[in-house]
Amino acid sequence: MSEFNYAMASSADDASTQVKGTADGSLIAGGMTLIPSIKLGLATHTDLIDLAGAGLSGISVEGTTVTIGSMTRHVDVASSK
Repeated sequence: MSEFNYAMASSADDASTQVKGTADGSLIAGGMTLIPSIKLGLATHTDLIDLAGAGLSGISVEGTTVTIGSMTRHVDVASSK
């Protein structure tokens, strides 16, 4: 497995800034495909920026509009009322 730097983004803007500041960075949104690919040598990245702390999850309702964040887990959508 290749070595890489890991960072946790605190917001979408922070993630964007961090990934732009790398030579070969990638965003992690769960890592279910990327991390195994790196372990198998199928992908290489110098930097991984985790979106888990970027505040992109959640469900909100305002009037007739429902907003589902891009990092919201399927189980949270399925169990919401």
